[in-house]
Amino acid sequence: MSPRTRTLAVLVAALLVASLALGAQVQTKAWDQAAVAKLGADLAKSCIGLYDEYYDEQGVGGQSDPGSGDSPENWSLGYKLRRIEEQTESLAGALAAGKGKNQTMHQVEDIGELADDIRVILQRMFVQIPLQKRLDDARAIWLQILPYYGIAPPAPPSKPS
Repeated sequence: MSPRTRTLAVLVAALLVASLALGAQVQTKAWDQAAVAKLGADLAKSCIGLYDEYYDEQGVGGQSDPGSGDSPENWSLGYKLRRIEEQTESLAGALAAGKGKNQTMHQVEDIGELADDIRVILQRMFVQIPLQKRLDDARAIWLQILPYYGIAPPAPPSKPS
């Protein structure tokens, strides 16, 4: 292949990738306060009790004291589970009170980051069911909220092998 043909092939490939990227732009929905508030409430309901459920499921018996032998991942997971419960409840409350897109965007982004962190920790700890199912259900609701905020949905989480 000549250098000119190779350059042309690279250019065509770049244009193809660029056109695919433009086609994959974020699907946005017009802001609908009632619809987003309902989704926010559903998301909060789906996250209630995640922390308690994890400890009940593991037989850990709830909040343990420092120095109890809990692994750092256990502490991190407990913290993040409490945070996602708090964040989703806060988001639902803000949306119900009429707060809009700009006032709640940071919460939506934070919830996604927390959920990703929790998923990674659960996979490392080999905790999958039923807590993972609850997180998947909550993620499905969160994904429905994203178009209202103009946020591109992240890649689907990888399944453990």
